[in-house]
Amino acid sequence: MSAHELRKPRPSSVPLETRTLLAALKGRLKFKINRSGAITRKVRRALALQPRGFVARDILLVSHLAVRLHVEWLARDVHPWDRHLPQERRAELFAHQCLEDVDAAIRRLLGKLPEVDVLEIAVFDPNSRAKIITGLIRRDDAVTPKRLALGMRLKAMGVAYRLSNLRFEPIQ
Repeated sequence: MSAHELRKPRPSSVPLETRTLLAALKGRLKFKINRSGAITRKVRRALALQPRGFVARDILLVSHLAVRLHVEWLARDVHPWDRHLPQERRAELFAHQCLEDVDAAIRRLLGKLPEVDVLEIAVFDPNSRAKIITGLIRRDDAVTPKRLALGMRLKAMGVAYRLSNLRFEPIQ
């Protein structure tokens, strides 16, 4: 066998769908393994206690680390250009914009903070200050297909809200 024949890629016996799925899983696992940010380093340093009497490597080893972030914000009101519209239409626009903002905020927070495993959110109405959206989103649950409708995508992530006649109802 020549050196050229050895370098030729062999046809795979694994179907394309399975290889694609494996590549996606490998990418997700790789993301989790590389999560060695500032928080992880600080936790390790905090657990690096003083060694006891000449015992080498006498430290506390981290077996699991989970970071939970709690964020609350006021929803954005309708765009100033839309304030002249009838109340029903403004409420509909507000609800849609608010859900889009929540989706974007979740993705940005989890993207910018790889140490965070669980994100807890609360969104308040800008006028009444009533809580209108709440959620407990686990990083693994936030990976939802973009092809899902916005409301279904958020509910699949763990976001809760109540709409009645395209208006938010306060939640506990």
